[in-house]
Amino acid sequence: MALHPPILNERLHPARVVDALAHRGREARTFTDGDLNRIIAAVVPPVVNQVLDSLDLTALVRERVDIDMLVSAVDIAAIVDRVDLDAIVDRVDVVSLAEEVVNGIDLPEIIRQSTGTMASEVVRDARMQSIVADVAIARLVDRIIHRRRARRTDAPGEAESRARVNLPEPTDETQTQQLLPPQPESPKQELRR
Repeated sequence: MALHPPILNERLHPARVVDALAHRGREARTFTDGDLNRIIAAVVPPVVNQVLDSLDLTALVRERVDIDMLVSAVDIAAIVDRVDLDAIVDRVDVVSLAEEVVNGIDLPEIIRQSTGTMASEVVRDARMQSIVADVAIARLVDRIIHRRRARRTDAPGEAESRARVNLPEPTDETQTQQLLPPQPESPKQELRR
């Protein structure tokens, strides 16, 4: 009743003045709150970052937090039960993954290189063995027919023939026999009387 006295005009009631002052206070507080929020947003993050940079948080956690208690409170079995491995595997595109791996390692090129290297080594070894055999046979023939001067056996344009194969000269008949391939034994004949 004191705020709305019946004898005064409604425009002069104290309640109107109180309402007007309350309205102005709300506006001022809202305006100030906006300014205060802007000031807090500008000042607090750099201050907090500076404080955090000056602290050793790892040591602080070790001192202040009981990690064993936290881990023991975690229900690992419940977490594992919630994981749907079948759904995860179903979402993995194994074919695309395999294609990506094969394309990444260029398997056909690896196979080509490895088989090409093996084939060239086999061919080279066969050529070298045939050269050695040719030289050995030539020396044996030269000895058998008593040739005194060595013949030229180089093949024009062949790199392998320019690299001479040095075999020791046989000095007697047993060494010459060692250069020849083993002869099959002739069948033994029975002596007839």
